Formats: sequence, structure tokens, C-alpha cells
Amino acid sequence: MRRREFIAVFGGAAAALPLAALAQRQTPLVGFLNSASPDTYRFNADSFREGLAKAGFIEGRNVQIEERWARGDYSALPTLAAELVAMGVVAIAATGDVASARAAQLASNTVPVVFTIGGDPIRHGLIETINRPGGHVTGILFNQNVLGAKRVELLTEIAPKVSRIALLMNPTNPNVKIEEADAQAGARKLGLETITLNARSASEMETAFEQFAERQGTGVDYWD
Repeated sequence: MRRREFIAVFGGAAAALPLAALAQRQTPLVGFLNSASPDTYRFNADSFREGLAKAGFIEGRNVQIEERWARGDYSALPTLAAELVAMGVVAIAATGDVASARAAQLASNTVPVVFTIGGDPIRHGLIETINRPGGHVTGILFNQNVLGAKRVELLTEIAPKVSRIALLMNPTNPNVKIEEADAQAGARKLGLETITLNARSASEMETAFEQFAERQGTGVDYWD
């Protein structure tokens, strides 16, 4: 699928849906896949709809949208992506970072996938090169990893006496090691100690915070 065949606006930024595929259905069905929960990331789906509307695709008029949310359970993403493909979607908007994009990519060899991620799409096997993605996957990326050190710096501005920072990480996130390393590097430059706590769900976050308190931490930063 060539990039010039894509024209929709995705999440308030340039991304795409294939017009040729959309034209094949009287009312095309588009999939929306997100690794988080609609309770916290509804704005993401709303922005997607807004982008489609700006490109001339109005839900209920000339396009239908089917949503799937993993609610923080990355292991559920392959099944959710497969459900969308089975329903006959003409494209999948994969949001919520690398895990969603990979699940959508592997669910079909032909259904176009448009992703938004904060990791390296080449390293994670989503595209061949930035200039020529190849295959049926394309999208936009923002270098979230380099923000880790900046977030640590901002935390010290809020709490200048902080000496130890807890990094609350989701260990099932494919990008977690890179984000953790970046945050740790930023902390070291500021002379701060870091503690990594893992939480795969909201219930595990409570346990992680208890561990944080036991270790007498003084600051916390969170990576999904």
C-alpha cells in the first residue's frame, strides 16, 4: 500500500485511510484499536472521528467505526485485532503504542494499518524504513522515549528535595525497557536514585504504591 493512497487525518495529525478500499463498500467499516480503556482514552477515539470528519468521512453517514479496547491487557490485543479483521474492516487505526500496532499488523497481511506510537517502528518490525514503510502498515511516531529524562527533570522542579524516584512501569509494554533506560539515564544525570515498580493493571498499581511507600520513595513517574 503506497503512502499516497492514504489521506485521512488521524488523531489531529497526518495519517491515513485508503480511499480505494473505502470505495469498495457502500458504507465502509473502519476499525479502531487501543490498548487502554475508553474511560481514560476516549479523547483518542474522539480525535480519530474528528480527523475522519475533516477528511469527509462522517460516522453513520458514509463510514462506520468499530472500536476495540484492551483495557490495559496487552495479551487481549491479538484477539481484538482478529475480531476487527473478521468483521471486514477496510483499515485499522492502531493507537496505544507498539502493542496495538503489532497486533493489528499480525492480524492480516492485507488490511491497512495506521499507527501512532512512541517507539521505533523499524526496531519493532512495523515498517522497513521511515521514507518507505513497505507492506500494509504506516503511521506517525513521536519520540516518547526521549521525554523520559525530561519528565524526571520536571518532577525535580515540582519537588526539588526529591532524592529517589519510582518508575511505575507496565512490564508487558514492548517499549518498556527503552523508556525505563531513558528515565534512569536522566535521573543519574541529576544524581537521583530510581526504583522500578511493575504494574500490569489498576489493581496491581495499588500493590506497587504500597511497595513504593515501604521503600520510602519521594517521587513517582508513570509509564503505561
